[in-house]
Amino acid sequence: DGDEGMNFLHAASFKQWGVLAASCVVSMLVDIFLLRKMKPCFQTHMQLIAIWLSVAALFNGWIAVSISGEAAIEWTSGYFLEWMLSLDNLFVF
Repeated sequence: DGDEGMNFLHAASFKQWGVLAASCVVSMLVDIFLLRKMKPCFQTHMQLIAIWLSVAALFNGWIAVSISGEAAIEWTSGYFLEWMLSLDNLFVF
């Protein structure tokens, strides 16, 4: 009916938006102040991938508990879709 943009913020509760915002801020600070100080080698990169996948799994678990299992499946599908699309950019640039 044309008002989807106006209802976007109502798709989740204030608490859910707060958890998302806090997760983003904490992840950014951990990346800037801790993870970037690790030595750049293959093993470190694999550890970083494992760390970020673990953070994503924890957030997805929270979605499953706070919203629904179906929402968690949708989030996981979107996460892996974005991950695959970001890999595609490696070949374009």
